[in-house]
Formats: sequence, C-alpha cells, structure tokens
Amino acid sequence: MAKRRGFSALRDIPTVLWLVATVVVALAHTSVPVPRWLMIHLLLLGAVSHSILVWSQHFADALLRTRPPRHRLARMGVRLGLLNAGAVLVVGGVVLARWGVTVTGAAAIIVASGTHTALLVRQIRRSLPARFAPTVRFYVVAAVLLVLGAAIGAILARDISQALHERLQVAHVTLNVLGWIGMTVLGTLITLWPTVLGTRIEQGCAAMAIRALPVLTAGVVFAALGAVVNQRWWVTIGVVAYLVGVGMVARGLVSHAWRRPPVTYATLSIASGLLWGAGSLGVIAWASASAPTWTALAGTFDSVAPLLAAGFAAQVLVGALSFLIPAVLGGGPASARVSHREFDRGAQLRIVVINGGLAVWAVAVPAAVRVASSMAVLAAFAAFLVLLVRATRAWRLSREAAQGLVTPGSTGSGATPVTVPWHARPRGQRAGLAATGLAIVALVVAIGVALDPAPFAAAANAGPLDAAAVPTGRTVEVRVNAADMRFTPDTITVDPGDRLIVTVDNADATHVHDLVLDSGDTTARLVPGQIEVLDVGLVGRNAQGWCSVLGHRSMGMVLSIDVTG
Repeated sequence: MAKRRGFSALRDIPTVLWLVATVVVALAHTSVPVPRWLMIHLLLLGAVSHSILVWSQHFADALLRTRPPRHRLARMGVRLGLLNAGAVLVVGGVVLARWGVTVTGAAAIIVASGTHTALLVRQIRRSLPARFAPTVRFYVVAAVLLVLGAAIGAILARDISQALHERLQVAHVTLNVLGWIGMTVLGTLITLWPTVLGTRIEQGCAAMAIRALPVLTAGVVFAALGAVVNQRWWVTIGVVAYLVGVGMVARGLVSHAWRRPPVTYATLSIASGLLWGAGSLGVIAWASASAPTWTALAGTFDSVAPLLAAGFAAQVLVGALSFLIPAVLGGGPASARVSHREFDRGAQLRIVVINGGLAVWAVAVPAAVRVASSMAVLAAFAAFLVLLVRATRAWRLSREAAQGLVTPGSTGSGATPVTVPWHARPRGQRAGLAATGLAIVALVVAIGVALDPAPFAAAANAGPLDAAAVPTGRTVEVRVNAADMRFTPDTITVDPGDRLIVTVDNADATHVHDLVLDSGDTTARLVPGQIEVLDVGLVGRNAQGWCSVLGHRSMGMVLSIDVTG
C-alpha cells in the first residue's frame, strides 16, 4: 500500500532518541524533577507525536496518491524540526520553571501542527477520488486538536488558580490524548490493521469507521469545551459520544481480527494497546459521570494517564513500527521478511510481560511491587530498541547478499541466517514463551513482596484495632497532612489501649486524598483544603494506612500506627 521510502535520519532517529530518553528518565526517576510528567511527555509529546507527523504524511501520500505542494514549510524536515524543537523547549521550560521557554515551545508545536493541517487539506483538494482517501480527514482533525491542546498546555504551565488548572487539565488531556493521538490511531488502523493482519479490507466496515469521524470529533470538542466553561455534564456527554465513535471503528477492527487472529508481535501489541485504551476510556467515562468535583475528575485523568501512555500509546507505537519499518525500508520482500523476524523475537514473552506488568501496576499494590513490575515492563519495551538495531543490521546484510556482496547465511560475513518466523512456529513453543512471561511477572511480584513485606503482613493482621486492648483512658490526637504524595507525619505511636483520633488535612494543591486503615476505618475523599476527623477508637495492634486514590499508595502515601510494647 505504501511506497518504500528508505531510511532518513531526520525522519527515523528522533523517535528512537525520545524513546531512549523516556527509558533513561524512568531508570533515574528518583533524581529528576517531575519524573512522572516528564516520562509521559517524552513519550507522548516526543516519540508518539514525531511518529504521527511522519507516518500520517506517509499514509496521506499513499492514500491520496499525491504529494504536498512545493513550499519551504511543506518540507517534512522543517515541520519535524519545529515539532521536535518545540517539544524540547516545552520539556525544558517545565522542568526549569521558565514559562517563556514553555510558551515558545508550544508556539513551535502549533506552527508545525498548523502547517501540517494546511498541507493535508491542500492535498485532499488536489487529489482524485480514492477508496480510502476520507481517512486522511482523521489526520486533519487530529492536527487541529493538537493546536488547541498545545495552547491549553502552555496556559497550564502558568501559575493559575487551582480550580482553573483542574478544568484545563481535563481539556488538555482530552484534546491531546483522545484527539491528537486517539483519532490519528483510529484513522490509521482503518487501513493499517487489515494490512498488518494480512487480510482484505472489508468495505462496509471501512465505511462505518469513516462515518465515525464526526462523532469522535464532536465528542472531543464537547468534552474539552465543557471543561473550559465549567460544565461537567458536557464532559460526560462528550466522552460517551467519543466511546460511540470508538465502537463504530472497533466494529471493523474486531471483524478483521476475527477472520485473521493476531499472531505476530505487531498485531498483538496493537491489539493490546487498543484494549488498554478502551479500558482507560471506560474509567474516564465513569469518572466523568460520577465524580463530585472537578478535582476528583482531574485526579482520575491524572491516575489513568500512565496507563494511556504505556498501555495504549506505547504499545500501539511499538507495534506499528515493528510492522512499518521493515515494510518501507526497501530491498524487496526478502529483506522485509528478515527484518520482521527480528522484530518478532520473543513476541509472546514480551507481550505477556508488558501487559501483565501493567496489570499489576494498575492494582493498588505496595510500592516495591509496583517498582519491580515497572522495571519488567520497561525492560520488555526497551527490547524493541535492541531489536530495532538487529532488524536494521539484518536488513542491510540481506540487501548486501542480494547484491552479491556477501554470501547469504555465511557466518564470516555476519549475515543473519534464515529462521522460521515466530508466528509460524509450533503452538507449544509460543505457549512456552507466554508461560515464561507469566513466570517473569510472578517473579517480579515475589521480588517486590520480599523487598517490602510489611503491607502484606499488615493485611494478614487486619481486624479490629482494639483487639485485646485494655483501655488506658488516654486519648491521642494527631493531625496528619496529606500533600505531595506523602502523609506527614507518616508514623503515629500510641500505647496499647489508647484511643486515637486522627485529623486528616488535605494540604495538597491539586489532588484528592483520603486515609484508609487496614481495619476498614476510612475518611471520605477530601478535596484540597478539606479536613475530616477520623475517630479510630481503641488501638491494640500495629496498623497500616494508605491513600486509596489510584496510584497514590504506590507513590508513597502510606501511614503506620505503631503500638509500643
């Protein structure tokens, strides 16, 4: 379907550099500022956005069978330079707290995206009618939404009121993740998904998916506008409409997968990413309908963001690149097959480790378990970078062999011998790789438990706090502040039989928090500035407490009640 374009450093290397930077920050997250924000933006604003700009233009050229008009800004290098420079400035401006730098970066991203939009529109107008040309409109709408999302992102970097920040955060995530990334992915998969599966595109399913564009667009715009104008029910309607549009596209995706089930790493990774995206979208829809405040809704968006980034965006990106890179490098079918084999190495194991590790991470598990599972997921993702090098080398050696420069399969030349494709191997071998992946996930959970057994010991001891306690008649009153993903103090010491009263003050500027004890005692979820008094009663045993908001416990929001003697 796509014309082979060979290798270009400006087109292909930045994505790798952004992915490497994401891995580095993940490994050094304890020593870098705003690590979570940084990792998400290195991945989404850097690697994913660069790939979208490159591949949306590539697919537009192939589907429309025309090229962008000749103009300096029409050159791909200029747009990619603006986008990547803007991403670097945004990241640097936020990390260094320089709003002017952030605004300059956002402006560069807006110019790159706006130019990309204009060029796509001109291509559509100049092209002849084609069967799947309407899918390019997904790219046009997505790029427009990025312009709006980047502008709101620049405002978020400014010192604004808490209430406005929460609403704009919802709008920012909606426009950039559901709009820019989500709509680009859905539009691309209309034609790419059957191609990756190796099956024919069903005309009816494709037509239904194309009709989903106005529904998806209305959903994103309505949800983002509702956040801006302080109408939460608009967000609910917008997210539900977006879900309807996703369902319209998913009908065709499921139909093609039913006829030709995913077996390669590319298809399994894309399918897994779509499932994480759908699940995260369901959580957002539920929260938009049930959240009592903007703070609670923004907290849900914040909690789901890592799953959208790693589970959805990263898996779709890596899966798509695992198919597209061999397909467009050139050198003929033989060279492409050699590269595909490299990308399929350990496919089942990598898929199970990534998704199993993410599932463990998503559950409210102790910090050590979450860190261990995160490292396993990171290693499985990083394997793509290693395989990219191997695939490129195998492709080069295959071309040299085709030209008679080396002998195919010769060990002296280093040429990669022909191997059986992963998906063509016996089912038992593939099942063995999947079982190995499950064993790795179980192992990292066990390592996490071994490193931090206290939460599990506390769970085993769970029960009434006044067990075997002889009242002393004393009352211990403690004020606990919840802020910056910590309880202060994080340890309360009492004598056996003391009555404990805890006053929980949410002193955080942006997040909702609560306090849950392993005895079942709990506060309500407190918005910033809200205070609640929790009468624990008599205390006769050690106890553990934590914040039950998704992700907060694993980030360090734990509290210990220690009984002396």
